[in-house]
Amino acid sequence: MTAPSQVLKIRRPDDWHVHLRDGDMLKTVVPYTSEIYGRAIVMRTWRPPSRPLMQRSPTASVFSMRCPPGMISRR
Repeated sequence: MTAPSQVLKIRRPDDWHVHLRDGDMLKTVVPYTSEIYGRAIVMRTWRPPSRPLMQRSPTASVFSMRCPPGMISRR
């Protein structure tokens, strides 16, 4: 009898700290993150950071437009 395998494969790990930016960087980061990782904890990053509150668009809304349906959980 052979010993049980001691290998743990994490096929789609979680990314626990992702910053999304507007524009071209968003278009670059979101497909990469959703392809490699199973889930991501997204941190808001506003550029420029001093943008007035009324001019900010919710990151989750912008992110969800770039992800396949069912990929976003807002908890």
